[in-house]
Amino acid sequence: MTDRWITDWAPSVRWPHYTRANAGEVLPTPASPLGQQFTWDNGIVPGWRDGYVRGGCTKAEEYTDSPPATCGFFGGYMYINLSNVRMQAVRNPALTVEQLDLAFFGDHPDTPKYVPHPDDEQPDFAPYVMERMGWVMSTTSWPEIDEEREMTIALAANRPDLSSLSDAEIVAYARSTQPLLRKLFESHTVSSGSSGIAPGILAAIGQAIGDDSIPMKILAGIGEVDSAEPSYAMWELSRMVRNSPDLTAMFDAGVPGLVARLEAAAEGGSADAAAFLAAGVEFLTKYGSRGPNEWEISAHTWGTDPEIAVAAIDRIRFQKDLFELMDGDGDEKLFADEMKEYIRASSEPAATACRMNVYDTGYGFFMSLDGNADGRVSVREMRHAAESLTQLERDGKPGVTQKEPVRHFHIEFVRGSFQLFGPTEQLTAQTPAFQQRRPSGPIWFQR
Repeated sequence: MTDRWITDWAPSVRWPHYTRANAGEVLPTPASPLGQQFTWDNGIVPGWRDGYVRGGCTKAEEYTDSPPATCGFFGGYMYINLSNVRMQAVRNPALTVEQLDLAFFGDHPDTPKYVPHPDDEQPDFAPYVMERMGWVMSTTSWPEIDEEREMTIALAANRPDLSSLSDAEIVAYARSTQPLLRKLFESHTVSSGSSGIAPGILAAIGQAIGDDSIPMKILAGIGEVDSAEPSYAMWELSRMVRNSPDLTAMFDAGVPGLVARLEAAAEGGSADAAAFLAAGVEFLTKYGSRGPNEWEISAHTWGTDPEIAVAAIDRIRFQKDLFELMDGDGDEKLFADEMKEYIRASSEPAATACRMNVYDTGYGFFMSLDGNADGRVSVREMRHAAESLTQLERDGKPGVTQKEPVRHFHIEFVRGSFQLFGPTEQLTAQTPAFQQRRPSGPIWFQR
């Protein structure tokens, strides 16, 4: 790899295969140098390795790369180390590589074929793996996780006033959190690696008895999932807005400046505004660390920029309650026939619909320079402008005339879909999504 980003890793020789599958949802944009080296290289990744070792499928001495090759960073992007992940199947007598790949990739045709390494097969690992599976299937509580949850709550509650600290004090405080980050990700690795065991067993049982719905029937009622709690809390906040004429009017005026308007209204005696702000403070206290790109340390979270959360609530408030949608006759009672009719009337048209959008993007002079289609020509792209423009010459004469750039059209096909628990209306964007694409990564990466 001759073209490297400043914080890129060297590919592992022992664990050579990497994938963006499941990594794109975690870090969709390139990691900032600080985010990668502070939180990943010196926190998350060592904890990831510790979790793998604790799971019984690998040993610490197998990780000879530094940082440990649980993942990799190339071109700024994070990739999961597939060779390492596959040890959960190779060294587990109850699982095959094909089954693991199916869970990881689905039936994607480009899934890299498993090529065995001489050190992959380790029969002596089997007892440790089976011991872990026995623990997963028999335990009813996990005090360690409960203690770590309380530790994170205490960490947030006792956070010093960062604005009053010197740069050295901020760095020292930040570094003091790295050991906890490593420990938390160790537990995260154990829990996420264990979470597929029970569904997998139930799926096999359902398949054996001819009822593929068995896993959903049994697991659907499980609650108290920490990662899902913010969605429920945000839904409740959206109901406060939907059920209040005062709050609705303030939200209708737009998200910019909304927090200030809510504060002014509360000071002016609006009980609804005061109640919403109080609920909002509680929401940010519990979930302020969450946000749209929460794995990147340089990205704003709901706590650092509450308007991000307010904007999400502004969209959710337009969704009707499911009960209201199903209650066909409006008698505030729900019967089986009404539920069946709602599902039929909503799902059948959506499932058979297909929308085709055609966009005329003109003669692509600008597009030929804008290689990553982010709506701007970066310094990097300017350096290659001569090469890009040369590709437009079609008449064999020096220079580019007005008609030589190819006229571009963008065609997209959107398949209809229906979700019972989720947004009930599909809105068509007025501007094509590909024209709205944001620059890839933070400003330092775009230049």
